[in-house]
Order: sequence, then C-alpha cells, then structure tokens
Amino acid sequence: MLVQEAKNAVVWLIGGVGRQQATVMGTDRAVTDGPSPETKAVIASGTTRTPREQAACATYPPTVARRLMFVQLKTGYNTDQGPSWIGWVEFNSTWKTARFQGRELQRFRAFDANFYDVETNQWFWLSGPKRDRTDTRYGPALTHVEDDARDAYEAFLSGAPLPGRERG
Repeated sequence: MLVQEAKNAVVWLIGGVGRQQATVMGTDRAVTDGPSPETKAVIASGTTRTPREQAACATYPPTVARRLMFVQLKTGYNTDQGPSWIGWVEFNSTWKTARFQGRELQRFRAFDANFYDVETNQWFWLSGPKRDRTDTRYGPALTHVEDDARDAYEAFLSGAPLPGRERG
C-alpha cells in the first residue's frame, strides 16, 4: 500500500548522500525518514524499492508519463474479443515503451495491435479510453476497470479531462 501511495504522489528526496539516511517529503508536505543506508533501498520515480525490486525493474526505461489507458490483449482471441482493462500505463520519454501490470510493452505496427509484450510476444491494443465506452469495437466484451484507476476513470466519464491531458 505504501508503494502504491508513493507511485500516486510526487515525492521529494532530501539528503541521502553516501551513507546518510534520506528524508522524504510527500505532496502533503509530511516529512518522514527515508530508507536507512543499510537496507540499500533506492528511491526512484516516487517509489522506494528494495534491492530485489530494483533488480526486477532494472530493464525498464525511466518513466516520464503515466496515462489512464484502455488496454486489450489481442493474441489468441478473435477481433476485439480479448480481455480488456482501463488502468494506468507508464510510458518512457520516446513513448515507444509502456509498462502495464508488470509487463514491458514495445510499440509496433500491426493490423489490430500497436504494442507487444517483449517477454511473451503477445499483442496488445493501447489507446485512450472513450467516454461512450465503445473501446471494444465489435464485441460486447466487459472492460475491467482497475481499482487504482476507478476514480480517475469515473471523473473522465463525467466530463473531466484525462489526467495528464488537461491541455489536449
């Protein structure tokens, strides 16, 4: 839960040089002690990571944008019949790499997909969600809204701009 809260907040790191303990200030201006140097935890992208978590994320490029997106699995399903989600997707600076549910997705062009999973080669369609909920073009497929995206998605459906896209 703490990790998810940190992902949702902008976190400032103060100090923490060498073997000093860092001080972390969240968006609510609450100041807390950061990880002790002995744990070798790293604060990055607003998240405190242990060495094991850091190693698991080492192959991911830095995140520059987090967007609420419609994501649908294409591999193994008829046109627009695969499982789909509304959730947060993180993109790198070139917008060619995305992270969703622990998967690293690379942009490419295909008939009915625009990203593929670099580990499994499964194809996905990623796009901004539609207010009229017609994200799946041909199927009555039920789109799962992830819990951490529900409030932002419901606000979008009520007329608010997509988070991060307030200016267009």
